[in-house]
Amino acid sequence: MTDAARRPNLFLVGSMKCGTTSLHNMLATHPSIFMCQNPKEPAWFAGGNSGKDLDWYLERFADAADQSFVGESSTDYTKAPRLGCAAAKIKAFAKDARILYIMRDPVARAVSHYWWEVEYSAEGRSFPEAMKSAREIADVGHYAMQIAPYIEAFGRERVHALTMEELTADPERAMGAIYDFLRLEHVAREAAPLPRDNAGKST
Repeated sequence: MTDAARRPNLFLVGSMKCGTTSLHNMLATHPSIFMCQNPKEPAWFAGGNSGKDLDWYLERFADAADQSFVGESSTDYTKAPRLGCAAAKIKAFAKDARILYIMRDPVARAVSHYWWEVEYSAEGRSFPEAMKSAREIADVGHYAMQIAPYIEAFGRERVHALTMEELTADPERAMGAIYDFLRLEHVAREAAPLPRDNAGKST
């Protein structure tokens, strides 16, 4: 399994609550891109699945064929300092990988992140109290701090950043920029609103 499996070479590393699920699903529609689906976020280089072996990780990509890019999307890869930094680990695993990073208005992102914590992590404090005490909510939105290790590890030419706002406003243009970054043919998407997969509360 390990020798024959395709290794991922495309990593959507975050940021949490910035449209990563929607972007992941849009990437998966390109015939030259295979995106991991089971789960979408294996988080193997950080977080809960980091203790599983290489075979488990590569099994997530077993259905990939001859696509130019095999990818995954794990927002745990930009949750430093709590989960450390995954950039060096990814670089050691896939030295020529391409990195995607999506951002959002930091206040709106923090509010959405807070409500996620309320729903899934039993956060019971008010938003102002949580922002003071739960440093991760603020740290995840410190975009420069989170992406700097990837630029250092892979070089600026292998890291592409965008915002949820530009993806929402003009999906065709935003995806076209990603395809140019990956040196892939542009694929037109159906004229439809941007899907809001895994959308969270914003108020």
